[in-house]
Amino acid sequence: MRRIIALSIIFLFAETGRYAKADFIFGTPTNLGPSVNSTVSDGSPNISADGLTLYFDSQRPGGLGGWDIWVTTRDTIDDDWGTPEPLPEPINSIYADAGPSISADGSSLYFASDRPGGYGSFDIYVTRRETTEKPWEALANLGPFVNSWAYENHPSISADGLTLYFDSLTSLGYYDLCVARRTKVNEDWSIAFILSSTVNSLYYELSPSISSDDLNLFFDRRSVFGDRDIWVATRRKPDDNWGEPLFYGLPVNTLYHDTDPSIQFDGSMLHFASTRPGGIGGQDIWQMSIAPVRTIPDFNNDGRVDWKDFSTLAQHWLEDEPSVDISPPPEGDGVVDYKDMTGLAEYWLTYPGVLAQWRLDETEGGIAHDSAGGNNGTLHNGPQWRPAGGKSKLLPPEGGSFMAGL
Repeated sequence: MRRIIALSIIFLFAETGRYAKADFIFGTPTNLGPSVNSTVSDGSPNISADGLTLYFDSQRPGGLGGWDIWVTTRDTIDDDWGTPEPLPEPINSIYADAGPSISADGSSLYFASDRPGGYGSFDIYVTRRETTEKPWEALANLGPFVNSWAYENHPSISADGLTLYFDSLTSLGYYDLCVARRTKVNEDWSIAFILSSTVNSLYYELSPSISSDDLNLFFDRRSVFGDRDIWVATRRKPDDNWGEPLFYGLPVNTLYHDTDPSIQFDGSMLHFASTRPGGIGGQDIWQMSIAPVRTIPDFNNDGRVDWKDFSTLAQHWLEDEPSVDISPPPEGDGVVDYKDMTGLAEYWLTYPGVLAQWRLDETEGGIAHDSAGGNNGTLHNGPQWRPAGGKSKLLPPEGGSFMAGL
């Protein structure tokens, strides 16, 4: 039955324009259009937690320097973005100001600048405001524990405000991802350290974006050929080490530059910058939906989610048992608890289970013979038999699908 299920998934994604890879399902990339993008380079998108304010950097005319930070807003998440405006001084300057990252409460904006008075070529700064209706206050350099004599850019602040990811030019001559921490939001940052070689490589790692649950770290990697692609490292719990980063092909990455990933606070959308065709000009900002692959909690593989699966989950209550730790998807949170119970309940007695198993080795005809029982199926929508290597595969007609009537 596993083979049949796999085919069904492939057909679903092909018909809905969605793609599956590893632990995520990605939608079709959409350019944010001329209301946001310009004919020059636009990048480093970062959206507020409520989804109504988008910060990004751009080289378009109308700012104070080469790279400036711009902002656009909308009334609801279903509305189009308004006309972008450059942030005022002292955030923007006659120097390069880039890589914005807004805090979850909207009160702090982190960014990078090469203005004088810092510690290196690019430093990370923060500006604060009392409320989202109040103006931004004076800037503060994050200091020598975060900034160095070299280059620091593309900050990404965690949802709780206690962890800051960024990229830096290290003493070995590589651009690597680094992290600084603090125990309270009003305290100074600890000495930043370079993430392990599991995440960083001999290539350049840039533009980190940490998810609100602290379990997914998106970034881009520049290869020896100069192209940039989006990668993601994951972990089951915030205190765990990062796993081996995963590379995503189409539609996330293309033969062009795909960079500056930014995962939305609710995890439903990935914004990024790309030079792929179909944009307004130069480098544009794009978005695509993203969703974790959910695991059907049929723990005993009997084709039905029922009390037996509930019993299996209960046996591991409050334990760290990956086989039944299904929530939040895709890999759980390291403990079997009410979240996993809720995830199981979503499928309670609704998953139809294995009704029959139809082998994909028949050569012709309109009947699929059940190799596990007596439930032979009638094939509809013009099944096509295509022998290959001694086997035959049942494929749907172009643009269609097949059904089996029992």
